[in-house]
Amino acid sequence: MMDILNTSMTLGEIEEVLAEQLKDSENNIRILGDLKISYEDYCYLLLKIRGLEQYHEKLELMEKYRLSVLVSWVFGLRFEKSEAKGCNRIKNQLLGMEQHHVRSYIASMLNTFDEYGLNTFQMTENASVEDLLELLVVHTGIPSELQDDFYHLLDDSLSYGDFSSIAGRFLMRLPKHMQHLYTFVKREVVIAMIEDCRKMFADYRLYGITRREAYNKYPLMSSDIMQGCFRWCEAQEVYARCFG
Repeated sequence: MMDILNTSMTLGEIEEVLAEQLKDSENNIRILGDLKISYEDYCYLLLKIRGLEQYHEKLELMEKYRLSVLVSWVFGLRFEKSEAKGCNRIKNQLLGMEQHHVRSYIASMLNTFDEYGLNTFQMTENASVEDLLELLVVHTGIPSELQDDFYHLLDDSLSYGDFSSIAGRFLMRLPKHMQHLYTFVKREVVIAMIEDCRKMFADYRLYGITRREAYNKYPLMSSDIMQGCFRWCEAQEVYARCFG
């Protein structure tokens, strides 16, 4: 993955790059985790975001650069391996505000999701900090290093036809820091997410729908997950032809 940010960029320039990435239809961004943000990009971004904390008008600057803040939060949850580090940074930033500012800021964040056509999963402006954390965890997606195992799990489920245990098996296979993150997500939300992935996987693996048809049928699903699914299924077909 190529870096798209660097230390010489101002936070304003970073905000513009992120906005362009989200608006580019070729990127097909459905969740923030679909952005091609490397760990180095995240480190550059975090360095700039932390620079906001020294200013008295911190809240106004967080509003001005709210897309950068959102992306830093989502990828902090993905990249920080300490179980609570990413969550605590978000909580500390929000809970350090006066209550009416917290409500206003969460509403602003939800508007940012809407502005870029990103799913808020019916979250309202009365959402709590915990509700926002749930939304951010959902937007982290599934890191690429965990996807192969996830596709194997989906493939296995097609054989035995029992969907009920997939959510539990999925959560058990996650590394500890991600298991901690998913404690913020309601179980019914996790089940719905995985069920949609299983339906899409079956459509492509068993019923032969095209990539275009899959994107149209599942407009809210992470494009990164879908692309990984397509590659995995095609690799399995090649293997079956060569060694089956």
